[in-house]
Amino acid sequence: MTTGTTIVGALVFDCTALREWTSVRFVDGLVTDCGTGEVTRPGDEVVDGTGATLLPGLIDAHTHLLPGVPQQALTFGVTTELDMFSKPDLVHRLKAEAAARPDVADVRSSGIGATASGGHPSMMYAPFPTVTVPDDAWDSSRTGSRRAPTTSRSSTSRGTADSFRCRRSTSRRCGRSRRRPDRTPVTAAVTPDCQLSVPDWLTPRGAAVTVLPQQPAHLLTVAEYAELGETESGYTELVEGRLLMSPSPVPDHNYAASELLVQLRPQLPDHLEVIPDVDVDLELVSPDKPGFSRRPDLIVAQRAARQRVREGGGMIRAAEVLVVVEIVSPGSRRTDHVAKRSEYADAGIPHYWIVDLDTPLSVLACHLAEGFGYQDAGGVVGGFTTTEPFAVRLELDRLL
Repeated sequence: MTTGTTIVGALVFDCTALREWTSVRFVDGLVTDCGTGEVTRPGDEVVDGTGATLLPGLIDAHTHLLPGVPQQALTFGVTTELDMFSKPDLVHRLKAEAAARPDVADVRSSGIGATASGGHPSMMYAPFPTVTVPDDAWDSSRTGSRRAPTTSRSSTSRGTADSFRCRRSTSRRCGRSRRRPDRTPVTAAVTPDCQLSVPDWLTPRGAAVTVLPQQPAHLLTVAEYAELGETESGYTELVEGRLLMSPSPVPDHNYAASELLVQLRPQLPDHLEVIPDVDVDLELVSPDKPGFSRRPDLIVAQRAARQRVREGGGMIRAAEVLVVVEIVSPGSRRTDHVAKRSEYADAGIPHYWIVDLDTPLSVLACHLAEGFGYQDAGGVVGGFTTTEPFAVRLELDRLL
């Protein structure tokens, strides 16, 4: 007969309710008997739990390891730590301790972490592994040799990691990116554009690496924002030096924007053009201050503006824009009607059109009134006709 351990006299909580059981028996970590009567078997170790409460071990589903954490976790009833990533030497050491000692929580880790120089969480866990160039990345799951991959991934493989997760990122400059599932196990693979890598000491073959996007360590000027290049996880704007990130629009939003562009283009004077989804420097502060850059769904700007950017770089400026158009998305209603309305007015953009796709589909046409900000005459449905700043008619029913 297999001997086990029987706990007697404790209050028993099963994570939903207190039970009437007075004895719980387990063998090799598995509960075999529980009840109000005698469940002890010959040879069992008997533990008197009088005055204590017995409950299932808790799982902490998102942790980052520090020395002493597994032992402290067990003190509070956490029997398993799910580490999302940590330093390589610490992961190895604490996993070994968990395997050898009964007084610490079990450790399951997704791998070891790396970040760009100065990126999160190096300010909290210094010294934290940093990455530099893609040619240093290991593809240990295949050949153990170095490679210069073309997509950004994070994953786990044998060794340090106990689980598998992998992502692929593809993105375009000025704010759009997508992440799609990818099942190819690699230790680290990053885009040459992002210039991320894994140093030699970080990646013993078979270990796993999670590569984190670098976050700016200070408030950005518009020029610094423009130099960021590709960005992660959706679409970005700059508000008083801070990056704001939003999910990519839904199909109806994009269709409405493209239909507006199609209707507007042939009605514009020769010196104007319509441009979709482009960064605009609002010029609300001096160039050396934390800046403002919005990314409207459409703008109508001076044709010369795009040529200036093409030849000299930078962004289209608010002073070159006559009309800015925003299409209200889920979660953007207050931003479009309040925050952006105020910012575009302060930037001196003469006209701001807010398109609302909710029934009834409407356009709110705002015009700049000197000293009073934007003024409007209420939403228009069906068809929108104006002569300012140019003659145009928009058939709103065709936007969906």
